[in-house]
Formats: sequence, C-alpha cells, structure tokens
Amino acid sequence: MNYYSTPYYKSRQLLNLLTNQGDMGRKVSWVYIYGHHRGGTSYTLNQFMKISRRGCGDWMLHEFAEPFLRAKCRERSRLNMDKMFADFRKNLLKNANVGGGNRIDIVIKQATGTSQEVDFLSEVFGSKPVEKVFVAREPHGWWLSSKKKFGHSDQEMLSHYRCGLQSFSELGGIPILYGQDMPKALAQIPLLSGVHIDDFVHKDSIKVPAADELEKEFLDFTARLNTSYQLA
Repeated sequence: MNYYSTPYYKSRQLLNLLTNQGDMGRKVSWVYIYGHHRGGTSYTLNQFMKISRRGCGDWMLHEFAEPFLRAKCRERSRLNMDKMFADFRKNLLKNANVGGGNRIDIVIKQATGTSQEVDFLSEVFGSKPVEKVFVAREPHGWWLSSKKKFGHSDQEMLSHYRCGLQSFSELGGIPILYGQDMPKALAQIPLLSGVHIDDFVHKDSIKVPAADELEKEFLDFTARLNTSYQLA
C-alpha cells in the first residue's frame, strides 16, 4: 500500500488541515531543503512531509526576500512592516500543502537556496530552521535532466550548477547526494528517525561533454565531505 494513502497518514492530514488554519503568532519550527533542482529535492521534501504539519516547494520565496528586507531597513518607510511580515506568514502557513506529521510546523523546499532567503524566512517564522538539508547531484545526470526540462543555454547551465554548490558553502546543513543511497542517508537524519523512507528510483548518468568542466568542482565538493564518488 502507498504510505500516503494509509489511514494513519490520512487522519494526520485531516487533523493538520483543521489546525493549520490558525496562527497564534508563536515561533514556527521549520526545515529548509535546498540544492540542485532535478537533484532529488522533491523526493526529500516528500519524506519530510511525513513529519510536518505542512510544506511547500519552489514557491519562489526568494523573490519576496529582497523587497521585504529592504523595506524593513528603509528609514523613511511608513509601511507597517510588522503587519506585512505577519500577513505574509499567515498566508504562507494557511496555504501550504498539508503534511501528515506533527514533529515540525513546516518544511520549505527551494531550488538553489540563498542566505537572504533563509534570513527572510527566519524573520517570518520568528526562528531559524531546526535543520537545513542540501541535496546535490553529479553534473552529467543533472545536466541531462535539467537541460531537458528547462532548456537553458550551456552557460546558464554552468552558472546554475555552480550556484548550487556555492550555496552549500554559505548555508551548510546536512548534505545528501543524489542516487540509490538517498533513502539510507535520509534515514540517518535524527528528525526522520523511525519514519518510513520511500525507495528512490534514480537514473544512471551518461557522460555529457558540456558538463565535463564541472567534474572537478563536484569531486572537490565530495572530497570536502569525505565521500568517495565515482562519476559515470
């Protein structure tokens, strides 16, 4: 049976559907998932939805971060910034997808990830994330999948991939590598202790010449994690 259709999960979702409508203004416990798009971030989000009251993925929250934070720091602003943050928070919490757990209030999944975005959400929720999870994918498999879906130019592809790796240097957290070992790696995260982790159906990578120049950067990244990785 699909875990998401079990009576337990459905009953937890129903309860969360009712309780998620209110916001008492307290600090929100949240998890931040970020990293390479087409790298397993959605799969990772789904596992955390099992322990979360709610969650959202790729809502482009970074686009709100800069204007909100700049407006707050503007000395001559006559805006009621406390109300703006409170209204945004209420809107986000009420309209996020309903999860099936109660260990955390919300899980946020965003492609790439930025420190400004984390600062903004920390302001909105009144607390820093209880955990950050970074998901990375080796360059060849990522290139094929991302190029097919988004159609970026080669230069844009190189920039997006490097930004993904750089974001981990800025934000840190628990690194997870795309592949067959993802379920095992996620099961070791304390917040997911005792949670049924779905199998992960991954695609083997095929060498893409355009991604060759990213190989060393990825292998240097895995070396810093003290992880050996064999490229295709």
